[in-house]
Amino acid sequence: MRTVYYVCGLGYDVNGNITDYEKYYGDFDTYEQAYARFVTVQCMSRDVLFPNVRGVHQLLIQLEECEETEEEINCIDVKNEWWITNPNYKEEV
Repeated sequence: MRTVYYVCGLGYDVNGNITDYEKYYGDFDTYEQAYARFVTVQCMSRDVLFPNVRGVHQLLIQLEECEETEEEINCIDVKNEWWITNPNYKEEV
């Protein structure tokens, strides 16, 4: 078993429900490497974080600590998280 750190984003609708929009920003061997990527993602333009995305009101960026075996990946802790609101969100009618 080895410890791996993932930086990813999960989309949420206006009601706080998870959508099918996900972003993967990489996996890292150390927390320091993952945290550097986490900070870089926070500095990205909203146009990059929400490219032509419909129905996603917010994106939750997370830095997760996971245990990886040959059979599975088990995320055991969220080390950091950051919410960002989609500036182009329009409620679908």
